[in-house]
Amino acid sequence: MGVLGMCLLVGCGLTSAGHESAERLEPVSGSPSTWNPSSWEPTEVITPVLTTEAEKERAYREQVARHAQGAGMPAPPQVERSGWYATSLESDRMVSTCLAEAGWPNSVGPTGGIQIDTPPESQRSAFEAAYVTCYAQHPVDPSYTQDWTDPQLRLVYDYWDQYLIPCLEAYGYTVDTSARPSKEAFVSAFYTPGRHQWWPFADSMRGVSAERQAEVAQTCPELPPQDVFWGSSG
Repeated sequence: MGVLGMCLLVGCGLTSAGHESAERLEPVSGSPSTWNPSSWEPTEVITPVLTTEAEKERAYREQVARHAQGAGMPAPPQVERSGWYATSLESDRMVSTCLAEAGWPNSVGPTGGIQIDTPPESQRSAFEAAYVTCYAQHPVDPSYTQDWTDPQLRLVYDYWDQYLIPCLEAYGYTVDTSARPSKEAFVSAFYTPGRHQWWPFADSMRGVSAERQAEVAQTCPELPPQDVFWGSSG
């Protein structure tokens, strides 16, 4: 499995180092003081999938076992977990340090994602094993890595429609809604080959630097507040 496959396996957001996107003109309207994602009224009440430490620990061990198998490791790494991390960015920063200490120079993007030059074929297995080992030590809280439920998908759709899109437009970014599916179609097709590839934040941020995206996401985050989206603060 290559580095890209590894990214899809563990959700790490790996990107190739040294790639720069063209910077887009800065938006000229909108004020951070007028937009606050916490002010958005949720349209769904989400019930947490994992509610106990035992459930989280079991989910974590199953996840690590899948990652190890996908990386071709003979067994899951036997490492001590440093704790649960609430966001991918927090986890990525710790994984980045772990990889560097293991001899894999890398960096973390402003919005997360391990950035590393693609290793040669002869070293890919070693890198993937190192990544799985580092992630096993510094995982995202399993409460925040479960498959999205139908209520969560409906919540995301409403959040995009009611908060994210108006927020981005207020900052001067164009959000193309011409291909937006209905809520029902978005939810029903999400885990099928016919999934609708409509993602307002990513679509409107094409050509915008990672640094600027991180700045915009402070006020116009891609997803609802974590406690709202997962039904728990962890």
